[in-house]
Amino acid sequence: MNGTIEAERGASPDVTVHDVRIVLYDANREQIETVSVGDLSTNSELAPGIVAVNFTTKARPTYVLIESTDIWDKKHVSAEGHKRVDGRFDSYLVYSADEKFAAG
Repeated sequence: MNGTIEAERGASPDVTVHDVRIVLYDANREQIETVSVGDLSTNSELAPGIVAVNFTTKARPTYVLIESTDIWDKKHVSAEGHKRVDGRFDSYLVYSADEKFAAG
């Protein structure tokens, strides 16, 4: 899997999110793998705003989620979720840990 993760500025002030991870889940919503990304910030003086991600996995996840405890604790911050549908991934926004699998 490869791509980028970006901290996009919204209407809120600078936001830094610590310990960002890409978490892979199977169809039963069981965690099968985690890849650490590090910190992201809308202020590049505090942490990178964009991180390139490239990793290989034998797992065939149903869900791929961008997660961090900071994301769930901050207001007006969302993360992306991706659900495998017919061999491709559909994207959706996640605003709380309770909504991680909202597209499912």
